[in-house]
Amino acid sequence: MNKKQIVTLCIVAAILAALFYLQFRQYKNFPWDKFREVSTSLFSEPARLAKILLATVLIYTTYWLRAMRWKVFMRPMKDVTVVSVLPAQFIGFTGLALLGRPGEFVRPYLIGKKHGLTFASQLAVWSVERIFDMGAFAILFTIALLRLAPELQAMGHSQLIKLQRGSYILIAGIACAAFGIFLLRTQRRRFSGFVENRLSHGKLGHSIGRKLVAFAEGLDTIHDVPSFLQVAGLSLAIWFVISLCYLCILRAYPDAILGNLSFRAVFLVIAGSMVGSMLQLPAVGGGSQLATITVMNRVLGVNETFATSAGIILWLVTFASVIPVGLILAHRERISLREVTEVSETEAEA
Repeated sequence: MNKKQIVTLCIVAAILAALFYLQFRQYKNFPWDKFREVSTSLFSEPARLAKILLATVLIYTTYWLRAMRWKVFMRPMKDVTVVSVLPAQFIGFTGLALLGRPGEFVRPYLIGKKHGLTFASQLAVWSVERIFDMGAFAILFTIALLRLAPELQAMGHSQLIKLQRGSYILIAGIACAAFGIFLLRTQRRRFSGFVENRLSHGKLGHSIGRKLVAFAEGLDTIHDVPSFLQVAGLSLAIWFVISLCYLCILRAYPDAILGNLSFRAVFLVIAGSMVGSMLQLPAVGGGSQLATITVMNRVLGVNETFATSAGIILWLVTFASVIPVGLILAHRERISLREVTEVSETEAEA
């Protein structure tokens, strides 16, 4: 871990510590006994355990769907099978869970290395994947807000307007990013030439221009309308399955609100988790749990005990449950997550 990463990690840790302090300062007499009782009941009562197990199966299904989508992305570069890119999905998300944001580069690095493709091309695939992920969630989130969830009826009109406006801004931002990628894809030589001419150092300019072209070549992921429809459909399916996973976990709780939570309200909890994930500590998380707890407690009116337990269980199932399988696959493939992360980071920064 370099100096820059250490500084970033310390800043994130400090921010999370402050947020946790502010969040739990009001819980001076937090009922930890009740918290343990509620959390334990999820795994001791068969009906509730079944929902948690179903949620885990659903999350594992998303890794298969992501492998299917990556296969479609790679079709213009190389014809691959879903099985050949599936291990990288598990190992990559394990790296993200254990090592934080640097682990994001594990998937494109492993897939590129395995199939003889450049890291830059797979990094471009990863970038397009992120845009489709954000776009799919934004669409589902906006649709969910078109008809107000029962849990949100008590919200003020101004708050609802801000919420809906935020979803529209998100979609607009994604559209702008997609347009920028389209320009880079269609004008790659012009962009690379512009970079080379603008930079005073010839070797540096040539290197950046070459990487820009390689990155742009990786953007040839959507080469026809059927491919676009496939990727869009898979992206919507991924986030629909994730929302079902959230619903299973939340409805497993013996709470009046969570036990009868509407499907539309789930997207608000997911949105909170996505925003909170921007502040994450490796192997610990923090931001995601805090954000989901806050949304459930402050917006949906869930009791702090149930909200705290649900926030932690959601993180364990949707984010950390991949770790056992990912480590097994990494061991079988003789892959060191830390070494792969360092190598992929070096290539990304080169």
